[in-house]
Amino acid sequence: MPPKIQLPNPFRTYAAHIYPRTIKDALTWGEYLWERNATYRNCIKKVVSYFASGISARQDDSDDETDSEASAAFHDLVTDTYGMLPLVQRFGEELAAMGNVFVYVQRICTRDLLCPTEGCGTVLRMRSLVRDRDYRWDPPSVGDDSGGWMRGVRMRCPRCGQDVRMTMRDSKSQDDRGRRLRIVFLPAADMRIRHNRLTDTYSYVYRMPQDVSDAIRRGEQIYLEDTPEVFLEAALRGEPYVILPQDALLAMRVPSLSGLDRVYGGWGLPMFMSAFDDIVRMQHMDKFNEAVMNDYLVPHRIISPAPQNLKAGIDDPNRMPMSGSMFRDMMASSIQGRSVNPSQWTISPVPVQYQQVGGDKSIIPADLLEWEAAQMFVAMGAPQEFRKTDLQTVAPTMGLRMFERQWRPFSRCLDAFVRWLSRHIAYEHRFEGLHCELDETSFVEDDMNRQVLLSLMQAGMVAKAPVLKTFGIDFEDDLEQRQREAQMEQDAALRAQTQQQGMEAVMSVIPPPMNAGVTAAQANLQAMQQAMGGGGDPAAMGGAPAVPAPMGGTPSMGGGGAEGQPADVQQVWQQAQDIAQQLYAAPPNVRERELRNLKASNPMLHSGVMQILRDMRQSVASDAVAQSQQPQM
Repeated sequence: MPPKIQLPNPFRTYAAHIYPRTIKDALTWGEYLWERNATYRNCIKKVVSYFASGISARQDDSDDETDSEASAAFHDLVTDTYGMLPLVQRFGEELAAMGNVFVYVQRICTRDLLCPTEGCGTVLRMRSLVRDRDYRWDPPSVGDDSGGWMRGVRMRCPRCGQDVRMTMRDSKSQDDRGRRLRIVFLPAADMRIRHNRLTDTYSYVYRMPQDVSDAIRRGEQIYLEDTPEVFLEAALRGEPYVILPQDALLAMRVPSLSGLDRVYGGWGLPMFMSAFDDIVRMQHMDKFNEAVMNDYLVPHRIISPAPQNLKAGIDDPNRMPMSGSMFRDMMASSIQGRSVNPSQWTISPVPVQYQQVGGDKSIIPADLLEWEAAQMFVAMGAPQEFRKTDLQTVAPTMGLRMFERQWRPFSRCLDAFVRWLSRHIAYEHRFEGLHCELDETSFVEDDMNRQVLLSLMQAGMVAKAPVLKTFGIDFEDDLEQRQREAQMEQDAALRAQTQQQGMEAVMSVIPPPMNAGVTAAQANLQAMQQAMGGGGDPAAMGGAPAVPAPMGGTPSMGGGGAEGQPADVQQVWQQAQDIAQQLYAAPPNVRERELRNLKASNPMLHSGVMQILRDMRQSVASDAVAQSQQPQM
């Protein structure tokens, strides 16, 4: 009968030996890996940031109409004032790294001190006071209920002068950013969970750390200024456990098997637990690489005599031959000194032979490290693209699609946090019927799918807002911007049309110059005056050419002129003629200055004056030409 072969247990590894057995050990490991293992930490950050893409304001299920302005204001409050996306990122990191997350919402209050003396009524802001200068911290002893635990401040009232125990009073307030709520993430190690496995219900108790309780009992001012009363009373009474209001506490955990709930008492398991063996092996290789770098990558320099001076008495008659033990002690001392100072020099009295055995930087297992890192991501359910971060992924792979489906419960947890916190914010800031939701994100939204969505949107089969949001465009903001641009274009067109109509009205009174001699303006003026019953010479006032009359008939401008000619046209005509006669004889610099002022104040009158001046110059030039062509007597 062949002997029975006894194989070693393959599960008795070092990783199995140090595997966390209790939830306390698991939380300790989670904090250590988050702080010391950059690959693990970056993996969690990338996974959470993948789903924390954006939030949208929503109306609660009701018959009330949606107020777009209120929704936009609430969205800005949640995202800008409270910074919802960074909070979602932190919530997801706590949930993934620790397996459990506890968020407590506190109402921001201002703490005042009131003098209890009858008829005094002094109110002092506690934040403006300094301990041991303005007041003393003297809490009542345990069992003394005469003054209550909120009367531990003793001071001399500046109004009544009595040495009294001041009463603390909290009033609702807000911080510098306008926030009325304070969001506090409680460490999982300070929480206690009571789990009823028969009904799968939970209750949570906060265990105040000993250093915080001691600081409150000592009366450190930073704790006395704004710490909620429930924590102050628990610390001063010496009670380590605090029952928090359930409506102000959100507790969430990573789901696990029912059998593990029995082992871990209802706690969630951190993400690293499934990849614990890979993390341990990676740590072993990191330790090995550290030893390789220390032992092989820094050269050791040795100086020794020439090879021909090997025997004693040749280089120095007084030197005795060196024994092997002396040489060994000298080299050992040199190596020991090198560990303290790697750049030191060693002087040897005899030549030294050197041989490198196995020391080579090529023995660093780079490929094995790469494989272990990939295995860690696979064990945690994260895609390999998150580990490489080379930005060369051009199409969604099946692995990423499966990743989105596998992590959908995790994204639902993030969405539940957004809904819970946004409802608290809406209640405190009086936004009734509003809450926020986490936007659905997917790597599968590639160019082809976006093109299909655009086609459906143009056909009116899908709404515009969700499609445009995939391109980073907010539909409401874009609609308002396009409306503003359309209004600006309409106003510009109206201004141009008004200016054009004014120019046409002036040019209808002042036509372009005609041939030399009698201008068209003079002819039209004479015809207009004859129609009005005037009959005078239009150029009689100064010998200058008259103001042109409208071409092609009288303009259709309302007024009270004779024979349908408007009176305002005659006034503009006469005023332009007077100004032109004055400017014609003025110096050039005065004429240019007055024309610029006239153009700024009355563009229509300026156009008429310029036309009359051109006619006057042309008339003078024509007379001069005609005179030069006459025969000399």
